[in-house]
Amino acid sequence: GLSVLNLLESANASSRASKITIVAIDGYTKNYTLTEVEESNMLVGYAENGNHLGQSQGGPYRLFTPEDKYKWAQFWVKFVKEIIVY
Repeated sequence: GLSVLNLLESANASSRASKITIVAIDGYTKNYTLTEVEESNMLVGYAENGNHLGQSQGGPYRLFTPEDKYKWAQFWVKFVKEIIVY
């Protein structure tokens, strides 16, 4: 996966930003503070075991985090299409 923090940095997100909204293909949204993004080591996944994520795995992009505090499904988003920075 790709680090969300690295992705935001590569996109030249504003240093004044304090939160993001992840938008899924079906319109589902989930908000996170940048503190949560940093603490959770949030990733945008696009492959598993060398294979691109299919629809049954929430692909083509899926938000997830490896940290125990954020391991529950309510923190993850399937079918990611957009990240909005505020």
